Amino acid sequence: MRKALLSFLAFISCCQVVFAAQNYTPDEFLLYPKDPDVINPKKLVYELKPGDELTEQIILKSLAPNPKKFTLYISDRTMNKEGVSIYTQQYGSRTMAKWMNVDPEETLVNNNEEKTVNLHIKIPKDAPLDDYNGGLAAVKVEPSANMPNIQIAVRVMLDIDLKITNAPQHIKKLSETTAPTPYFYGSLGLFGGSMGYYFYTNRKEKKLQNEDRRKHKNKV
Repeated sequence: MRKALLSFLAFISCCQVVFAAQNYTPDEFLLYPKDPDVINPKKLVYELKPGDELTEQIILKSLAPNPKKFTLYISDRTMNKEGVSIYTQQYGSRTMAKWMNVDPEETLVNNNEEKTVNLHIKIPKDAPLDDYNGGLAAVKVEPSANMPNIQIAVRVMLDIDLKITNAPQHIKKLSETTAPTPYFYGSLGLFGGSMGYYFYTNRKEKKLQNEDRRKHKNKV
């Protein structure tokens, strides 16, 4: 029984090490909605009417070993002929930046820390009815490890799709549904596999013990 339990714990530890090796990079940082959309959790999708206001909470997480300073801002997004997203930083054409702002615009994030930033949206009452595309950017700038005089910028974008209409549809959030998520199914599968392995090992160990007892009785 003890050997089976140790095998079970070792199996779980190996799985954790493998998953960590696959998902962790030393200088990675993430930007994602605190309460994502059900249809597309990797972006922000809104349908609003002129004059609407709302605030969305966004999570900025750093996996870097040292504290990192980030700058956040809003940008418009267009597509080039190859279908690649182009983010415009010229204020004259940044419609999204006129209607949205981030608080705070700068923040320090420690290792494995999750910082909450607020995205405020205020649509003017005379805003044209149309579809708009943009993004929330988190940028980290720091000196190069090999050339201290050179600054290296790394940026992550969280895309924003905004539809301004007089009849906006409700975009359902994950918190509004009780349907299991892919993460839930993955965790359930890992747990089920681990328990199956545990019971299989335990049963095999008992079978060997019974055979040893029978052999011992036959010798006696």
